[in-house]
Amino acid sequence: FKGEDRTRAKPNQVEKQAQQRLYNLMKKTQDGIFVYDAEFTDRDSSETEKKNKPDLLGIRFDKKGNPTHIVFIEVKSKKDSLWGTSGFQKHNEGMQDYIRKPQKIEARINEAGEIMQAYKELGLKGLSNNTNKFKFENLPAEIMFVFTDDLITKDRQSTINCLKVLKE
Repeated sequence: FKGEDRTRAKPNQVEKQAQQRLYNLMKKTQDGIFVYDAEFTDRDSSETEKKNKPDLLGIRFDKKGNPTHIVFIEVKSKKDSLWGTSGFQKHNEGMQDYIRKPQKIEARINEAGEIMQAYKELGLKGLSNNTNKFKFENLPAEIMFVFTDDLITKDRQSTINCLKVLKE
């Protein structure tokens, strides 16, 4: 995201802008991640699950274009987004709980295939010439945290502290 001027963005918009950039950029169906949904909410989730919902959902593909994981992505951009009720640790705990529910993961995997197939049929997100049939089964879940903006330029120690929490 080098060269972008976000100095005029309101503090609460920085993270949303980072999410939108990732949504638009992460569209690899070979050796990468294809983000297919932003601001996902499971209407059947508990209030705790809703508070700890991921910012983005994606499918990870290997070098041959085979799906390997469904990916739950959380974006953190500012120091104050790391702690508290919707902070890093709470999101990690909430998403860990969510991915331990096979029926939830199976539903997300089915939705991923339907959404990506619709993108293909509508010629969206660069999938119009893709020959894959987007029907996914039995994909393990992966949680990914993406640190952007202040957390990599101004406040690296907070990011390092978060990584230490994950190691524990």
